Amino acid sequence: MCVPPLLINIHSQRGGAMWITCFLCLIMGCVAGCCLIPFCMKRLRNIQHVCPECHANIHTHKPL
Repeated sequence: MCVPPLLINIHSQRGGAMWITCFLCLIMGCVAGCCLIPFCMKRLRNIQHVCPECHANIHTHKPL
């Protein structure tokens, strides 16, 4: 069992919010690559907080 970490590792990855926003933009008529804009927005990413010692998932923030 690890000690409560003072530092944590943070990883971000594409999540459901990005895909839903992309799909909604596509449905509303955004063409020529405009529907790919959500993939450039860091706000829509899933953020995963991981313990650096035991690599256990501490928390995952999902924007949706």
